[in-house]
Order: sequence, then structure tokens, then C-alpha cells
Amino acid sequence: MDVLFDYAEILSKRGIYKQHGVTVKTYLRALDLLKAQNNFNILEYADRSADVFETLSQVVSTQFTFDQTKNLGLDTLKIYQQQVGETHYKTAKIALNIGKLFLKSDTRRQNHEAIEYFELSLMNEKVAPYGLGFLIEAYDRTDQSELSIPYLQKLATFRQAHSYQTATHEPIYVPPPQYPRLAEMQGVEGYAVVKFTIDRNGQVQNLELIDEKPASLGFGRASLQAAEKLKYLPKISEGKFVETLGVTYKYAFKISK
Repeated sequence: MDVLFDYAEILSKRGIYKQHGVTVKTYLRALDLLKAQNNFNILEYADRSADVFETLSQVVSTQFTFDQTKNLGLDTLKIYQQQVGETHYKTAKIALNIGKLFLKSDTRRQNHEAIEYFELSLMNEKVAPYGLGFLIEAYDRTDQSELSIPYLQKLATFRQAHSYQTATHEPIYVPPPQYPRLAEMQGVEGYAVVKFTIDRNGQVQNLELIDEKPASLGFGRASLQAAEKLKYLPKISEGKFVETLGVTYKYAFKISK
């Protein structure tokens, strides 16, 4: 059994696309053997299963590997819910990781499903800050940006309560801009800088382009469109959410080699 786990780990680290299915099957076989042992302990099994799920989530490349990995995660979540409860760290962590798996998908339906598991992750205070961040992204990717506002405010409040700086001017969600088609066809790289206000809800307002090089190839336009969906933690002053003026963000456009 341990040999199978070791072999599966080696396969997972190779990163070879054609071996991903074998990696999944090997891990699942090892888990089946673990479950069949006479001294089987369901929590120890769940802990090992959670580790395997986290590893497999990194190598999902086909519908088969996605479905097998998803089912493993859901089974593990059910065990934790039954054995240690909804608010336990282990339950919240596996829920968070299941949500992340769904969020990796390009399909709207699976992005929607991610929301349910990120919300489950909020039931543990140690995992909740991470769940809040991913919930914000999930709502934006499912065109429900307005629903992310309470979570932006909750995360800002949490960070302040735990002595973190809230208004860092670093976005917590950055959707990638569309590479301008003409620039891409010509193999031209560039950048653009936008300026805006972060409102009391962590949303971007009053967008303007302040720099673009080279000009007239669409970098500025693409940056303005992407910047509309930037998400920030709203600033808190004297217990109230307030606006932050004059914030800038630079988009760099690089062609993949």
C-alpha cells in the first residue's frame, strides 16, 4: 500500500499529461487498500484522502481526472462532516479545496457550484479568510459581482480585527485583461496604467487611463475594461467603510514564449 502511495506521488510530480489518469487510479487503489485494512481508522483514512485530493487537484487535466478527484473530495468532506462536524478546521479546509477545484473549471455551472463549498469553508475562523477571498472571485466569475460586496467588507473587517492593514492598495481579485488582437498579431508587448477610486464596497469607480505604451494598439482600452472588475478591501476609518482616492494599477502585457 505505501509503495502505491509513493509511486502515485512520483507520477504526480512528473507533470506528464498522459500519466494523469494513471496517477488518479493509483492513488484511488492505494486508498481502497487502506480502507480494507483490519485496523482501519476512518479519520486517518479521511486525512490521507484529503492529502491525496489536494495533490490530485493540481494534476486535473481531463473530465475523467476531474470527476474522480471531485468524488474523492466530496466523500472526504462527508466523512469529516459526520466525524468532526461542520465547524472543524479539517471540514472547512476540504470544502475550500473542493471549491478551488470547481473554480479551476472554465464552465459557468462548476463556477457556481464552487460558491456552495466556499460558503461551507466560512464555518471555521482559521479557514474563513481564504474562503472569503475565493468567494469574491467566484461571484465575479459568475457575473454576480454585487453579491461579493458583503464578503469584501467581512474580509476587511476581519483583517482590521486581527491587526492587518486593510487598505494596502493591492487588489484581492485581478481578472486578466484581454490581449489586444492587433498587438498580439504584431508580437508587440506593452503596458498601461489606470487610476481610480476604491469605493466603500471595494469596487472600482471613476476609472481613467493615465499612461499607455505603446499607444494606439489597444493596451489602454483592454486595461480599462479589465480594471472594472478589480476588487479591493475597502478602507475602514473610525469604524466606517470609506472611499480611497487616486489609486493606480499597472497592467503589463507579455507574450507567452
